[in-house]
Amino acid sequence: MNPLMWLNPGRWLIVIAAVASLAIGLMVWEQKVEQGGYDRAMADVAKVTAVAAQKARETEQANAQRQKEAQDAQEKRTQTLQSALAELRIERDSLRDDLDARSRGLPQDSGAACTQYASTLSGLLNQCAAGLESMAGKAQGHVNDIKVMVESWPKN
Repeated sequence: MNPLMWLNPGRWLIVIAAVASLAIGLMVWEQKVEQGGYDRAMADVAKVTAVAAQKARETEQANAQRQKEAQDAQEKRTQTLQSALAELRIERDSLRDDLDARSRGLPQDSGAACTQYASTLSGLLNQCAAGLESMAGKAQGHVNDIKVMVESWPKN
């Protein structure tokens, strides 16, 4: 074999072309491997994001349902309170009517003191009932507000 054969420029071009082709091939292969890894990572991120979004929607729906239930319970409590207040007013009016009837039915000879007494009791009963109605309504309103906040507060 001729040692000068390696000095042939055609051979050197073939060797350079082969090395360049190999280098380019390795670069393309490396880029495809990297792109595949990136694509897998992005798919994993998309899956995790979808799961987190679904969980957030479920939590939001549960919170909305809990709030709706709390508001419905508040409406029911308010209706119960209104019913109790109506019964209280009926009872108050009945007691007032009984006292008024008693004061009118007293014999004349028992004196004006009994009439004054019955009238005073009727007025006092009216004042007490009105004050208690007002206080009970306000207190129940505060209780209802607190119950709505507690019942609709998100639970872990």
